[in-house]
Amino acid sequence: MRFSAAQSIVLFLPLTVIFGVLKVIIGIIAFVPLIGFFVAGFLWTAVFFVIIVPAVIIWLFLMIQAYRGVEVKLPYVGEYAEKLLRLVSPRQKKAGN
Repeated sequence: MRFSAAQSIVLFLPLTVIFGVLKVIIGIIAFVPLIGFFVAGFLWTAVFFVIIVPAVIIWLFLMIQAYRGVEVKLPYVGEYAEKLLRLVSPRQKKAGN
């Protein structure tokens, strides 16, 4: 369970930041007279289908797998999640010490 939570943080925190930055940029572009409205609409559609839709599909898949008790390790993200867990997890004491 801790691995699933760490993997979720490693995957979705940067996606959320990227989405927020792109949202601000698209909002600024939308203020350009005439053409800005159309360019912003196109960019918003592209962001939606490139970032949001895949993120929701991955999120649902990982949530279902975590509920079933199956540990899914995503490429790249899973390795960073393991490193995060090693950093923040308390060290286990050996038996007999």
